[in-house]
Amino acid sequence: MTATISGYPWTLLHISPTTDEMAVHRAYARRLKVVRPDTDPKAFAELVDARQVALQFCASGVSKVGSDAAHDPAPADESEANASASPPPG
Repeated sequence: MTATISGYPWTLLHISPTTDEMAVHRAYARRLKVVRPDTDPKAFAELVDARQVALQFCASGVSKVGSDAAHDPAPADESEANASASPPPG
């Protein structure tokens, strides 16, 4: 399954996108009460995978569309970055 910032894995965990690892663990624990490995091994494997992907998002600090630094336009060169960081001397 392909990870997206706003859909999977959050939909499988039944939570909104977050960077809170404890929220991911709590959601996983809640879902374990419903998704059992002995009754539905495929759904259980998908839930485990969703938890891992969510934790990777948490570690990277990405939880929502627009919060990923990779989506922000980068300055063309260092001088342009420095020019926007501070006002010109004057």
